[in-house]
Amino acid sequence: MTEKKPITRMLGWWLGVLTMIAGLWFAVSPWVLNFTAETTPFYNAVVVGLLIAICGLFDAFGIGRLSLRSMRVFGTIAALLGLWAIAAPFVLGIVDGAARWNAILTGIVVLLVSGYDAWKMPSLAPMPQT
Repeated sequence: MTEKKPITRMLGWWLGVLTMIAGLWFAVSPWVLNFTAETTPFYNAVVVGLLIAICGLFDAFGIGRLSLRSMRVFGTIAALLGLWAIAAPFVLGIVDGAARWNAILTGIVVLLVSGYDAWKMPSLAPMPQT
């Protein structure tokens, strides 16, 4: 029986919370930045933002409850959604400046935070002793 180091557990929690906050921001940003009339960026931001927030939620609050593999999966999914958020303005032809830059910048934050979380955090956990 092993326990995670407190610093590793706390860092993993913070990375999950940051991912969740970024996802929530992306989901509410159409109202804050006033691009609700444009359907493509609106639905992209709301749907992708909620999916990112859900991944961040499981990543932050699944520590100690979910397996490391599950934690890595949620981090990877969030990172891929961040990559989509970066590409979406170009793929979907989003021309509104606020919607475009919001998607790109939020995507970069999610990609970096969740990518680090998925790639590095499971390797920081101690190996179980037999």
